[in-house]
Amino acid sequence: MQVLEFEKYVRYRTQSAMRKGAMTKEREYRDKAAETVKLAQRATSTEDKGRLLKLAESWLDLADRARRVTRRLRRPGTLHPLIVAKLDRRPGK
Repeated sequence: MQVLEFEKYVRYRTQSAMRKGAMTKEREYRDKAAETVKLAQRATSTEDKGRLLKLAESWLDLADRARRVTRRLRRPGTLHPLIVAKLDRRPGK
């Protein structure tokens, strides 16, 4: 994917997430992805550009995970999976 196409992709995913009421962590990760894309645009080496774009993609993946976790935790009575696992290991259970 070329840098300009990727920047449009980042912008699209960021804007669509913001319209859906994304949480703070998700915004933070998407902002980091956008910053990384800007760095990639300034990079002179194609290897550096590739690495930076891969990093930006990872930030976006992390933002998507944060959104999914946030949605899951918003449901009433839903505990985080790590808490459920910890509770299931209690002595006497």
